[in-house]
Amino acid sequence: MWAATLDELLSAEFERRFETPARAVAARRVSELVAKPLRNGISPASNGLIPGEVLTLSAISGVRFDPSQRKTAMFAAQHDMNRTVAARDLLVTRGNGNRNLVGRGQLVGTSAPSVAFPDTVIGVTFDEQKVLPEYAAFAWNRPSVRRQIEAGAKTTNGTFKINQQLVESLEIPCPAFDEQKRFAELALSVAERRIDGERRASALDSLFASLQHRAFAGQL
Repeated sequence: MWAATLDELLSAEFERRFETPARAVAARRVSELVAKPLRNGISPASNGLIPGEVLTLSAISGVRFDPSQRKTAMFAAQHDMNRTVAARDLLVTRGNGNRNLVGRGQLVGTSAPSVAFPDTVIGVTFDEQKVLPEYAAFAWNRPSVRRQIEAGAKTTNGTFKINQQLVESLEIPCPAFDEQKRFAELALSVAERRIDGERRASALDSLFASLQHRAFAGQL
């Protein structure tokens, strides 16, 4: 409940700063903001002979990037470094059975050059002279960008899909660099508080379970 409230407050602050009619900032296409071409990830090969690790979609389907969600598979060749997990890249889901989840993006925190991202994911590397990745990653999942993604998604066999061309055409509000930095710092602070709150909640759950067990065992 409290985590959802934090998210709502941060989203409202983003809208207030950058999307209200009186303060709306110019938007720029993703194609203008990237440092190198978009790319899809790597698929395991049924007849592959080279073992390697690859992320699963679970790595980017939660509230934050989770690098532990990976698997070992066989590949036809050594991983292309351009398709491995790199810090500050945005990883975007290409397809999902739920329209609300297709195109969701998560920012990579730490590089893992031995781990590929799958072909169901598009890798985006932002030009940091034009946009801060931390800011862009937050803007990516806001309603103004989500509407563009969902409007452009195509349905194939019950799965909503997007491609690189659609991603390149998406428009993101781009305020002045110092404003991006201030908002990114705010978003990071909120994320840290959320993580701390989750840890505290987990500790309380563990304590409750322990006390409950001891009570049933007559140890209290």
